[in-house]
Amino acid sequence: MVKGYTQRYEIDYQKTFAPVAKINTIRVLLSLAANLDWPLHQFDVKNAFLHGDLEEEVYMDLPPGCNFARDRENQKLKLQKYLSQEFKMKDLGDLKYFLGIEVTRSTNGIFLSQRKYVLDLLTETRMLGCKPANTPIEMNHKLCEDMDQEPTNKEQYQRLVGRLIYLAHTRPDIAYAVSMVSHAEAEYRGMVHGVCELLWIRRLLTELGFKPRKPMELYCDNKSAIDIAHNPVQHDRTKHVEVDRHFIKEKIEKKIICLSFIKSEDQLANILTKAVCSRVFHDSLTKLGIGDVYAPT
Repeated sequence: MVKGYTQRYEIDYQKTFAPVAKINTIRVLLSLAANLDWPLHQFDVKNAFLHGDLEEEVYMDLPPGCNFARDRENQKLKLQKYLSQEFKMKDLGDLKYFLGIEVTRSTNGIFLSQRKYVLDLLTETRMLGCKPANTPIEMNHKLCEDMDQEPTNKEQYQRLVGRLIYLAHTRPDIAYAVSMVSHAEAEYRGMVHGVCELLWIRRLLTELGFKPRKPMELYCDNKSAIDIAHNPVQHDRTKHVEVDRHFIKEKIEKKIICLSFIKSEDQLANILTKAVCSRVFHDSLTKLGIGDVYAPT
């Protein structure tokens, strides 16, 4: 944990910054491993950050002659010995658990689960015996302040929301419900955030040697939003998002992304941005590949 030195006094001055991998980096690497049949092995590098003053980006190359396509086990032990010359290493075996996420691998692919994380969360909040709901949030819901409600512990509430946000990494179906309880607007600048995420994934794939050969598709069920993105004429009603509009239009013209219309009933992102009926909710879960590996077959 190190000070980031970008804090503002009396706002976030007491917070620290911990350099960790972005969750989507992990998703992309796991996706490549699943599709290309790469092995997943886990090592623990002890105190790697404390071995020197890092003034530039550091990249790790495999030792000369290392080819994982041939004799993977011996190559792994070559690699481990090579790293052990500089760092204290611990071999954790095949990847099964990291950062509160359980990893299961089969012929069908790689499955990520936070079951233990959820059980710990339910235990902490004394809700271990609660009954599951059919959907995360009711349709046509209205949130309002209950005048008779007891005051909430602010720090405890924020900590709980933070843990739910982390849970949404493997349970995107709760994203909208979590956004409602965290002072966030679910659909605010959604398209721009989507484009930014696509650009980041495109860059990561390019660095890994898998540069996309065609524009990356962004699906939108709002024709007005698509028209604004393509229309070069400025309108008074879009002044407040003018910078965002130019940003998206530039990426479209360079054929980096393309916007495609999709019917609302076919939009899988609906469960991330709004409350839906039980049928649509569970249908979307199936299409997203989210399931219960512990359910009886």
